[in-house]
Amino acid sequence: RAHLGSFDSENVLFKGVRENSQVWMSHGDTITAIPDNFKTIASTDKVAIAAYQVTGEKMWGVQFHPEVFHSEDGTQMLRNFVVDDVAEEVAKFDEEQQKVFVHCAIKSLLNHTEVEQRRVGVLLLKLLEKKEITVETLLGGLEMVLADYAKLRKSNKRALLAFRNMFFPLLLNGEVKVGQIVELWKNKDHYDGLLAELVFDLMNSWKNIDRAAAEKAMEEAKLTMDSVFIGGCPVIVAERVLKNNHMAEKDGRIVFA
Repeated sequence: RAHLGSFDSENVLFKGVRENSQVWMSHGDTITAIPDNFKTIASTDKVAIAAYQVTGEKMWGVQFHPEVFHSEDGTQMLRNFVVDDVAEEVAKFDEEQQKVFVHCAIKSLLNHTEVEQRRVGVLLLKLLEKKEITVETLLGGLEMVLADYAKLRKSNKRALLAFRNMFFPLLLNGEVKVGQIVELWKNKDHYDGLLAELVFDLMNSWKNIDRAAAEKAMEEAKLTMDSVFIGGCPVIVAERVLKNNHMAEKDGRIVFA
């Protein structure tokens, strides 16, 4: 373990990093000199060049592991490195190009790990917060994903997990509403169970974190059997899905059981 005794707080890599932040150094070698066009941006009590950047370029180097738990602000550094750099490039796209970016970002992660999928969710959230993309553009990209998904129904379980992991931070932050997710499915002409499973999974995950907020969101969404089980679902199947997901129908609306 080591601590960043000094660092350039103005450098994008260290935005939001706390003073004397702990980092993990699990090696015996060290860099003792760097080229003239490199700039030292962080040091510890024993390592003078703990991090550096190539002057005028988007190239950084660190002598610690930001990706591990012991680096207290490592996640923040990785977010700064990935999100800010990507946001700058995405801001240059027109609306259609941004939709394609969202489409490709999500589609490419259907078979990746849940951690990678959650990171894309955070990235999309940051892009929305920075106003580099709009919610309409995001939903347009997701609509393109669903058009592809219709051709790949056999990957239902993987798609459910991917959509859940990427939608959840957007839902919690309020950038995307449950009703908007349901709206994306309105033109589907067949029932495959994904929408119902996705909505119920998202709402139950939210309920486990903040039941009051989840119940309010559910009330505002005004979900009905027809809107969630879109495409024609047998009643007996719908009832079983509701029960398995701790949901119920009350006065024509779907609620937590």
